[in-house]
Formats: sequence, C-alpha cells, structure tokens
Amino acid sequence: MRTRSDLPELVTRSWLACRGEGELREKVAAHGEILTEYRGPAFILPTQTSFHPEVVPVTAATPLHPDLVARGWRHDEQAPYFGIIRDGTVVSVCYSSRLSAEAAAGGVETASDYRGQGLALEAVRAWGAAVQSTGRLAFYSTEWSNDASRGLAAKLTAFEFGEDWHLT
Repeated sequence: MRTRSDLPELVTRSWLACRGEGELREKVAAHGEILTEYRGPAFILPTQTSFHPEVVPVTAATPLHPDLVARGWRHDEQAPYFGIIRDGTVVSVCYSSRLSAEAAAGGVETASDYRGQGLALEAVRAWGAAVQSTGRLAFYSTEWSNDASRGLAAKLTAFEFGEDWHLT
C-alpha cells in the first residue's frame, strides 16, 4: 500500500490493518471524501531488448502533438521518457509515472488519430528497455475497462501480478 506522505503514521497503520476492501474504504472515507476510484491489473514487463527505430527520447526540443498537449502531456515528464514521431510531432509517449531505486511504472498515451498502429507498444518497449538497463523492474498497469491497454500488456507478454486500486 502506498499513501500520501502527509498522512499521519497512525492513519496509515490503521489502513494497513484493514481486513477487507469494505473496511478500508470506510476508513479512507472517514479521513476524507473519496472523489475518484479506479482499479485495474498490474503487470511486470519481461526483458525488453529492442525497439522501433522511430522511438526518440523526449526532450524540451521535441515537438509534442497538440492532442497530447491538450491532455496535459508536457516535455518535463519523469525520465525515462520516450516518444514516436510521425508527421513532425511526437504522437505516442511513454514516461515514468512512478520511479524508485528498485522499479518504475510506465504511463503511456497516443494521440487519437494515431491509435491502433502499434505505436504505444513501441514507446513502452523503449521505455521498458531504458528502465531495465538501470537494474530497475518495469511495471505497467491499467484499468479493467481499458481493453486497448490490456491488449498492449498482452502484446508485451507482461506478467499480471496484482491489481492497482486507487482511492483519492
């Protein structure tokens, strides 16, 4: 379980002692209103050794597709951060949404007009190879309702090891 750093230790410990989802949800709600919730499978990526030649590291000089910018993507996402350029802009990206000394979790998105072409797969492969080259584990997670993202995990032959459950 991961919690915000500003939560008192006693609150965190009481949540860790919960015996089931219902009890945990009640304790979280007692601390503050639950505004959003999502759940989905969590995967670990197998070793990534090669990736598409169109994949590039995303830097401040790399133009991002307006569709990605409109959805909040920036040039300063946490590295490793890779994208695929088509028609002069990065149209698919993968970055480290969470990063520690032992592991990283990948966040990925593709501009609407470029979906279904396997670009996210290649961005994640490049990101995974970069993460693994540092000795870290590369994780990928999604929501149960996101069929495309779960399909991406299958194409990566990622191993499902658990479920992410976010209450915020």
